[in-house]
Amino acid sequence: MGLHSSFATAFWGTGAFGGKLFDESGRMVLGENEGWAQWMQWLKNAQNEPNFYLIEDVETLQEAFIQGRLTYMPCTSGWLPLLTEALGTNNLGIALLPGRENQPATPPLWTVGFIFNRASSENQHKLALKLAQFTTNTQYQQQLQVKAAFLIPVNKNAKVDGSLFPKQAVLFEQSKNGIIVSLDQLEQNQAIFDYGYVLYDLVIAGEITPEEAALKIQQAVNNQFN
Repeated sequence: MGLHSSFATAFWGTGAFGGKLFDESGRMVLGENEGWAQWMQWLKNAQNEPNFYLIEDVETLQEAFIQGRLTYMPCTSGWLPLLTEALGTNNLGIALLPGRENQPATPPLWTVGFIFNRASSENQHKLALKLAQFTTNTQYQQQLQVKAAFLIPVNKNAKVDGSLFPKQAVLFEQSKNGIIVSLDQLEQNQAIFDYGYVLYDLVIAGEITPEEAALKIQQAVNNQFN
C-alpha cells in the first residue's frame, strides 16, 4: 500500500478516529480532539510495517502503482484519467476509503466552481450566470458521469446509477462524508493549514509526538482568533 503523505492528502483517516477539522459553527477544532493525533500515530506505526509506504512525491507514487509495485493507493478522483489510461478501465478498481464502525473516513473534497469578476459588464454577468446554471442543472450533471467520470455531481437531483456507473457510485458515496472547506474558511485559516503541513512532517519524521502537534496547532488557532 502506498499513501500520498502530506497534511492535506493524508487527512482522510482523521475521521476514522473521531477527529474533526471544524465544529458545527465553523470553528477549527483539529487539535481539541484526539482524532488527528491518533491518526498520525497510526501512520507512524504503519510506516514501519512491510509493504506500507508513505510517499510525498506524486509522480513516484503514481508510477509505483502503475507498475504494479503497489496494490492499493488512496488518491483523489482527479488521478483517475491518468490511471485509467495507463492501466485500462477493467484493470482499475475503486473502493471506499477504510474507516471504523460509525466513524467513516473524511477526505477533503476538492471542488470545481465559478468565480464571477465584479468588473464584468451586466451582459457578461448574465451570460456567465447562464453558463453556471446550465452546467449545474440536473441533465448536464447526469451527462458528466459519461464525459468526466472523475467528477462528482454537485446537483442533489443528479442520480448516480451504480449498475451503469459503478466507479462513479463509489465516488459519490465517499463524497457524502467528505469535508468541504469554503473559500472564507480557507482564507481565514491559511496560516493554520500551512502550519499543519509543517507539523505533520515533523511527526512523521519522529521529531515531535502527534500529541505535541495537536497541541501546537490548537495553540496557533487560539492565538489567531483570540
